[in-house]
Amino acid sequence: MRRRARALARRFRFAWTGWWGSLVGRTRTALLASGGVFLVIAVIAVAYTIHLHDQVSVVEERSRRAAGVGLLERALLDELEGVRGAAERADLLSVQVAATIPPLSSVREDIVRLRRDVRAEKWCSGIAAAAQRWLSPGPSFRPQCAEGEAARAFFTQLRRIEDDELRALFDSGESSLGLADEAMRNVVTLILLGLLALAFIVVRFPGRLYLPLRRLSAVLHSAEGGRTDIAVPIVGVSELDDIARTLNSMLASFGEFDQRKRARILHDRVKIGILLERLPGPAALVDRRLVIDAANCSMRELLQVGDGCVGRRLTEFLTSGADAFDNAVTSLVKERSAGSEPKVDVELGGVNRTAATATIIPVTGGRGLVEAVLVETTIHRKPML
Repeated sequence: MRRRARALARRFRFAWTGWWGSLVGRTRTALLASGGVFLVIAVIAVAYTIHLHDQVSVVEERSRRAAGVGLLERALLDELEGVRGAAERADLLSVQVAATIPPLSSVREDIVRLRRDVRAEKWCSGIAAAAQRWLSPGPSFRPQCAEGEAARAFFTQLRRIEDDELRALFDSGESSLGLADEAMRNVVTLILLGLLALAFIVVRFPGRLYLPLRRLSAVLHSAEGGRTDIAVPIVGVSELDDIARTLNSMLASFGEFDQRKRARILHDRVKIGILLERLPGPAALVDRRLVIDAANCSMRELLQVGDGCVGRRLTEFLTSGADAFDNAVTSLVKERSAGSEPKVDVELGGVNRTAATATIIPVTGGRGLVEAVLVETTIHRKPML
C-alpha cells in the first residue's frame, strides 16, 4: 500500500512539475483559467436567459388569459344590451377561454344557461307586470322572479376569475422583474470578477516571464563588461531557469578560465621581464595597439616615468617619428611578415629628449600571426637639456 502511495505521489509530482514547472504549462494554465472563468460566466448567463424566457412565457400566457376573460365579459355585456354580433363574438371567445383557463372549461354551458335564465327572467318580469296591471292584485303580491339576478351571479363569478388571473399576472410580472434584476446583478458581478481575474493574469503572468528575462539581461550586460563572478538566481524549474543554469555554468567556466589566464599572463610577464632585463639596451614589449606590456629598467629610465609606462601607448613618449613607427608596426602586423625587422629613427623621452633607432622585432603566436612586437632601441646621443 505504501509503495503504491509513493508511486502515485511521484507520478503526481512529476505531472505537476511538468505542467506548472514549465513556462508552457504556466501559459496553458493561465489561458485555461481565463477561458474557464468566462465559460462559467457564459453558462450562468445562458441559464438566466432560459429562466427569464420561461418567466416571460408565463407572463404572456397570463396576460392572454386575463385579456380573454375581459373580452368575454365585454361581449356578454354587449349581448345583454342588445348589440348586434355580440352573441357570436361571445361564443368564439368562450371557446378560446375554455381551452386556456381550467376554471372556465364549462363556460359555454354556463353562457347557454345564462341566456336561458335571462330569457326566463324577462318572461317572468313581463308576466308579473301584466298581472299587476290587469288583475290588480293586493299589496301583498310579490313576483318570484327578479330581472338581472342570473347575470349578476354569472358576472360576479367571471370577475372573480378575472381578478385571480390579474393577480397571478402581477405576481408573475414581479417574479420576472426580480429574476431579471438578480440575473443582471449576478452576471455583472461575475463579469467584473472575470475581468479582475483576467487583469490579475495579465499583470501577474508577464511578470513571471519578464523578471527572469530582466535578470538574464542584467547578468549578460555585466558579463559583457567583463564580470564573471555573478550568477542568475534560480527560482523554479521552467525553461528560463534551465537557461539560467546554463549561463551560470558558462560564467563559472569563463571565470575559471580567466583566473588561469591571469595567472598565466602574470607568469609570462615575470618571464618577459626577466628576459627584457637581460637585453643590453632599452627594450619594451608592446602589443598590436602599441600599448606597452613590459619594459626593462633602461627603457623605464629613458622614458622618465618609471613603472607608469606599462599600459600606455609607446607613441605617447615619441616626440618625433611616431607616425613612422606606427606605420611600420601596422604594416608588419598586416603583412604577417615575421622574418622582417624594420628600423625607425625616433626621438623619445620627456623633458630630456634622446635620439635613438627603434628596431621592431615581431613576436608571433601559435597560428603564425604577429601578436606583439619587441622594440629594441639604440641610443645615438645623450639626452638634450
